[in-house]
Amino acid sequence: MTGIKYDFNFLAGIYLDNELLLNNFTMNLYIDVESKNPEEQSIAFNRIDFIMQEIIENGIFVVEEDKETIELYDAIGLKVLTLDKAGSHDQIILMTITDKLNAITENALTIYKSTLSSKKGGYIEYIYWTSVQKSSDSPLISNDPAKWWNDKTLQCTGIHNADDTDIQKEITWATIKMDWPNDPKDTKDDSDNIVTLPQ
Repeated sequence: MTGIKYDFNFLAGIYLDNELLLNNFTMNLYIDVESKNPEEQSIAFNRIDFIMQEIIENGIFVVEEDKETIELYDAIGLKVLTLDKAGSHDQIILMTITDKLNAITENALTIYKSTLSSKKGGYIEYIYWTSVQKSSDSPLISNDPAKWWNDKTLQCTGIHNADDTDIQKEITWATIKMDWPNDPKDTKDDSDNIVTLPQ
């Protein structure tokens, strides 16, 4: 068997102790490729790229209980990314992003391990094994399927409107041509682990 290490550098903000801090992050994903269908593999990697480059990049992380800051930042057009709880922000951000990426790839890929470090965090590297979170009776972040990081759609915020309904983006995976093929077929032998990456 073989796997893939997929790396990202991104800029994002964190609202912490009444201050907005801009931070530079490095994230490494360790991936098992589950699907043997090259089209599904390509779609899964494209979904990861889209979430990381179009949504996470330049987003602002705010603990979801801080509704006043969330509403303020959303009102002025910032990309607000809610976090489950306060604590070690780099660690919580790592788990949140990893769980979201695992949700959107829908078992075509599995991120079994990820790491994250940041400039503001002194380049201390946090490590996350997803199997530990899934099997824990007391997970470090919520495994509630209603939370955006456990949701397979493009939703990446916990913001609510007056009707207490999640504000969904108008686009879907289908509108950006990243929905799954209608009739996926395994095109590789079970013993084969060759991966076709998007160009």
